[in-house]
Amino acid sequence: MDPPAGLDADQRAAWLRDRDFLAQLTDSSRVAPYALPIEVSGELRAYQREGVAWLAFLRRCGLHGVLADDMGLGKTLQASASIAGARAAPAAASHPACTASAMVFSGSLRVPGTRLRGP
Repeated sequence: MDPPAGLDADQRAAWLRDRDFLAQLTDSSRVAPYALPIEVSGELRAYQREGVAWLAFLRRCGLHGVLADDMGLGKTLQASASIAGARAAPAAASHPACTASAMVFSGSLRVPGTRLRGP
């Protein structure tokens, strides 16, 4: 989808950022792979790496999410890796591509002994 006609350069840039953000938000296959800034004992399976990338995308955007699937598929490992990665690289918590000019999101995540904050 192309931006509507008549936008100035700043409006067009904001429209394109919002389009890319919403595309990733609504289709997790568009989220870029995430390289954990920590070493994980063992190997994450492909779907677990996708889950960690999704959580990292949400965190960069100041959003929160829930992993939900069948028991035994590694949600605890994905969430732990995501939290440990966020603690190891807190400067990566903000990303300019994650601003949606027409939307407001808020939420919180509370983990004992850990403080995570969005941008």
